[in-house]
Amino acid sequence: MMKGGADMPGRLVTAMALLERLREKPILNVSAHVAESGMQLEDHNRFAAMALDRFGITSPVSEWGRRSSNLHGWIGPLFEWLELSGYNSASGKEKEVILLEAQSLAAQRLDAINQGNPLIACYNLSLIHISEPTDRTRSRMPSSA
Repeated sequence: MMKGGADMPGRLVTAMALLERLREKPILNVSAHVAESGMQLEDHNRFAAMALDRFGITSPVSEWGRRSSNLHGWIGPLFEWLELSGYNSASGKEKEVILLEAQSLAAQRLDAINQGNPLIACYNLSLIHISEPTDRTRSRMPSSA
């Protein structure tokens, strides 16, 4: 869901939509979820809206990430990860837990982006305050930085 070390909001929204879609169609098969164009999910907007509503988050991107998701680049690895997590052999309740946990991670990152804290979303750390970049006596950043 990242590009160049930064979160891509469109990919996060689309991942949440795909995980939401798996609740209705619990099949780890790309063709079962991707529209004919291969560039977006079938019924993308509906599933994106459902996923975002589940966590009370608004989409930070227009079109709910439909146009900027690079879906074909990460859907296969996501399905592989879900398979390795035991998704295929899990009971209905266990599948729900897997999906909810994965969506929750994406939701936390989107929430940080919506609050204007994308670096925190990317790296899960707090920023070091620098009072004056040229004033080494007052700066809190290590001199090696």
